[in-house]
Amino acid sequence: MLNVSISEAQAVFDEHLMADEWEQASTSLKKRALAHACRDISSLNYSSTVPRQKLVAAVCEQALFLMSLTATDKERLKAQKLGVGERSVEGASERYFDKTLGKAFSPDALALLEGYVHRRVGHMR
Repeated sequence: MLNVSISEAQAVFDEHLMADEWEQASTSLKKRALAHACRDISSLNYSSTVPRQKLVAAVCEQALFLMSLTATDKERLKAQKLGVGERSVEGASERYFDKTLGKAFSPDALALLEGYVHRRVGHMR
């Protein structure tokens, strides 16, 4: 299973312009964000030829993305996990078409893995 240490992540974030959430986070939050990001990135069907440096960078982008989610974002993801396809709040409505079942991926993390992620043909039941 993919694992990225805090020191590996810190080396990435030392060069990152927009890493405020990371810099302000406790060590405990950083560990949890990296563990969650590792699980998310591991869930992608990526090629075994992805360079480790790209994987580490993708995990870091995913961790930063997760740390920056607002309470509303988290509520939306939870609703999607529970199978909600549409919801309305105070006259505004949202319809969910994404089939990630409540997983949100950093666009930057996905861009780093572009060309290495294989499309899933189907899923077993």
